[in-house]
Amino acid sequence: MAAGGGALLQARGPPVHLVLAKNRVAGLRAGSPWIFADSLAALPPAPAGSLALVKTKDGDIIAKGLYDPGSKLAFRAVAVKERRLDDALVDARLARALDLRRRLFDGEPTTGYRLVNGEGDQLPGLVVDVYGGSAVLKLDGAGPAGFYDARGVAAWLRAALPGLERVYLKNRSGAESRGAALSGPPPDAPVRFTEHGVAFEADLVAGQKTGFFLDQRDNRHRMQPFARRGARVLNLFGYTGGFSVYAGLAGAAAVTTVDIADAALRAADANWALNGLQPARHEGVACDAFDFLDRAASAREAWDVVVCDPPSFAPNKAALPKAVSSYERLFAKAAAVTAPGGVLALASCSSHVDFPAFAAICDAAVGRARRCATVLGVHGQPPDHPFPAACPELRYLKPSRGAAAATADGRARAAPLLALALLAACRAAHAACPALTVNFFPPDTANVPDAWTRKAQVAAGNEDTSSLNTVTLAAKPTPKLYVQPEHPLFSKRECLLATCLTTVAAPAGYDVTYNIDGGIDKKATMPLAGPPYISLTTLDTLAPGKHTLNVQVTMLKGTAEVNSVASLQPEADQVITAKVVFNLVDKLPAGAAAAAAPAEADPAAAAADAAAPAPAAAAAPAAAAGDAPRPRNVSDALADNPQPEPAVDDAVVQQAVRYYCLRQYNVGGKIHSQKEVPAGDEGVTACAVACNALSSACAGFGQTGKKCFLMKEFNTNSSAADATMDGLCMKSASDWLDFGARNAQLVGSGFFCLRGYDLKGDPAGSGDAEAPVQTANTEIAGMTPSMCATTCKGTVGCQYYLLKKAPAAGATSTCYLKMHALGGLYGSTGPSTDVDLTCFNGQDAWVTFGGQLDYALPSPEVNTGVETPSVAAIAPVGLNGSAKAYRCIKQYNVGGAALKKVQVPMGDEGLTQCAAKCDEEGGACVAYSMGETGACTLLKSVNFNTSLADPGTYGLCFASAADWNKFGNPDAGGMYCIKNYDFAGDGVRMVDYITITTGAGAVVFCKGQCAAEPACQYVVTSLGKCYMKTNILTGTFGTTRPDSAVDASCVKGEANWALAALQVAAAPPGGAAGGGGARPSSIAARRASAGASNGAAGAARAPARWALAAACAAAGLLAAGPSAGRR
Repeated sequence: MAAGGGALLQARGPPVHLVLAKNRVAGLRAGSPWIFADSLAALPPAPAGSLALVKTKDGDIIAKGLYDPGSKLAFRAVAVKERRLDDALVDARLARALDLRRRLFDGEPTTGYRLVNGEGDQLPGLVVDVYGGSAVLKLDGAGPAGFYDARGVAAWLRAALPGLERVYLKNRSGAESRGAALSGPPPDAPVRFTEHGVAFEADLVAGQKTGFFLDQRDNRHRMQPFARRGARVLNLFGYTGGFSVYAGLAGAAAVTTVDIADAALRAADANWALNGLQPARHEGVACDAFDFLDRAASAREAWDVVVCDPPSFAPNKAALPKAVSSYERLFAKAAAVTAPGGVLALASCSSHVDFPAFAAICDAAVGRARRCATVLGVHGQPPDHPFPAACPELRYLKPSRGAAAATADGRARAAPLLALALLAACRAAHAACPALTVNFFPPDTANVPDAWTRKAQVAAGNEDTSSLNTVTLAAKPTPKLYVQPEHPLFSKRECLLATCLTTVAAPAGYDVTYNIDGGIDKKATMPLAGPPYISLTTLDTLAPGKHTLNVQVTMLKGTAEVNSVASLQPEADQVITAKVVFNLVDKLPAGAAAAAAPAEADPAAAAADAAAPAPAAAAAPAAAAGDAPRPRNVSDALADNPQPEPAVDDAVVQQAVRYYCLRQYNVGGKIHSQKEVPAGDEGVTACAVACNALSSACAGFGQTGKKCFLMKEFNTNSSAADATMDGLCMKSASDWLDFGARNAQLVGSGFFCLRGYDLKGDPAGSGDAEAPVQTANTEIAGMTPSMCATTCKGTVGCQYYLLKKAPAAGATSTCYLKMHALGGLYGSTGPSTDVDLTCFNGQDAWVTFGGQLDYALPSPEVNTGVETPSVAAIAPVGLNGSAKAYRCIKQYNVGGAALKKVQVPMGDEGLTQCAAKCDEEGGACVAYSMGETGACTLLKSVNFNTSLADPGTYGLCFASAADWNKFGNPDAGGMYCIKNYDFAGDGVRMVDYITITTGAGAVVFCKGQCAAEPACQYVVTSLGKCYMKTNILTGTFGTTRPDSAVDASCVKGEANWALAALQVAAAPPGGAAGGGGARPSSIAARRASAGASNGAAGAARAPARWALAAACAAAGLLAAGPSAGRR
């Protein structure tokens, strides 16, 4: 009987006996549920849905299930090993399906999911999709419709899901009626649900399938990281805009949804609005996708992300050849409108197109579009769409031997398949494409003319990336050309998304050579930091007129380490050439000389400056002699108090990586080079900087005295304690794990060990590090390595153990169970002849220990906000002249008492002008908020108890550091938190909390995890996980914006909380075109302008990424931090 009290199966007569004509016994017993009509000796007449017994020729009963003599799929097995097929069995299967979904979705912001997936849940032909408070039941054909009692199943669902308001029976397409309400009121409007916190509406009556394509849910979420940074996104066959809404929430600047049905586009617009997205960012186009792509290609349109999820083109095997041709033609058109470096997502729901065929279609289509692709991942159905392991026909990613899935009437079963590819421009067919392009650095870099950039060339109509149109040069100042090669093998890339076919473990090396007019080849300068550059020092020997600079980039064979895809392994040197045609003149046109002035700047410095906007002052002519003195501005005030020049160059610091370090231990390997460094910790820092500069050529280093050995690779088979080593540091977490695991071979998996090494700590089980309590079971004699490991695993708080050698022959070893590695009160740290093994219990403990000795880089500069001295001359009458920095956050709001409201321009310019208005009020204005439309509210007081994430607020800014700190509401541990808000950054470590705690306790748990992780700058609590991160606002993962899926983002310490603030100052007179607030172009000048002396607060230090005064708005520096992927 059902949970709701009704029958789950329809009443029936005696079972039908079916005899196998073909040997299908092994398949049935293994779990394959289908028997087709041609595998049966006969098809006895019986109503569809009759109970049937399948027997061998000898009369042995193999399976029980439902029978449909009118279908090619004549029998579906429900019970194979079970004795009875009754309501109790179906009830148990439904309960098991519900338990799986609860484990998947309880506590998750997903209320739209598949509760029952037919054969995957051992209930063949029965599908149940849940949309919030509604469920849709679908029976696949006459057999399941005559076998299951639909109203009984509906009653079971209402009883098992207390919040369920209705159960709707959805008939198959082509039926006389669309469906009927089985329980509760019929749906008279679209119903709402969420997936990953994204809100949608589904039309259960008129919508396709059960109302929505739930099987693409995780693929939609996977696409979000690629739609950030203001991307343009095209969603083909977009239906109700699933992929489009995800892209909009990720930060896409413009999203186009193409579908042939007007009704679908209206639903897409409704879903877009449901999530609070601006209508201007979304466009729906009712058009055939093939026609749309043809028109887009003619108009030379391109999108950063293109999603192509067409309907099935192969309803049966006979249609397969035509379907393959159509897919290839469609995908080629989609690839043609994908921007270079963009992401193309291709999907197929044709079950007759298996994975090898689909991969071949994608490969042929990309080649047909004369593009090159790097596969980022191939994905199928989410876990709420399970399939039997013994039934390859139901696999969404099917092997080549898999037969096509079929429904009761023989039609193909939809099976979504998604492939992600990163595309590059290419002049050859895909099969022979070297996939190498040369990207000339942008004009922000010192002395790189506008016309040398690809963007400028495309704008000028030059599509041939191997040749650049004529540019104008002069011999003096010496022009430099920075060359930035682009290729998937030139950068290390690890798989962040599910299955990834290609991982670049070590990037390829390359050489750059050049000549002028076919003369002698010269090598470009290859600096330790920054891109290669060509210094054209011989132009003064050439006659004026047209000349050609020939550039050649050679990717060196055998230098990259790539897994899985053999065709990407560089088996031979790959060469590509580029040429720049330039016109040599005696003197540059007016204005060009100023742009080229810093020609002799250090190339590494130029590389660091590449991302900075061009200085506003660079284009301004110098004041003529005898002109009136220029009023002092904020930059002058800062320049009066320059900060000392740090020892490490910004260009190197920006390439910092986390190291895993250990003192007084050595390991074998191949040495790249040797370097003289200072002794002690200063030398360890110098080693790290040198290793950073070598990029992937350096796997880590070892330092002894004043010698730094930069390692090409480590041999973790040979390692030992070594008192002469000041530090051993590894870049790669995999090297660090391999190093520890190889020393743990006698202990067992899950432990990471050091030999002959003591480690300070506390006894396991101690409640307080300051006063540890020795418990009875933390020092145990008579132990072997494996026994000690087992005991540690079973002891609360055991982070690691020490196995001390037997003091004499016949004596036993002693095991010490410990915690608080390095920070405890007992023992010492270093080589010890008394210790046999020191072993860490689990990967997290070992990685955390390695991170505690990370001496890789100097501490980052702390952004405390630039408080400049008052300079009355910088502002007209009415402004107080302080031009102080405000600490701001985008899309957040707070309560308080309004001082006044003013209208300012929209965007960053308005945020700057709003600061000027607040300055004008003096101390009466303590903060301000600005809406999307430029409505600026000046606040005379702030109510910190009423703050919330608010997409309608463009920016919220505080005039003082004290109020910024109050806004973060620090706890006793110094953690500053804001709710429902995400920050961009770089990942450190992830911890799953869903099995430990929920609700508010999850935030507390995650804060504790961050506090215990030295590298953690802040932690984001979201969707069952603690995402510990660093490089707040400047990292490349996540996005800085409101996010309902985030419980809270909590920042460790006041210094890091200050870094979380966007900085904006009131504009000095003259606005963006004025002389004040210019960004210096050299690193030294930028550092000098980043700090200021404040009489009350002393010297303050601020990162150079924040422009001052008018340059803020002009440079767009107030935008949220960069983001390219989810944590």
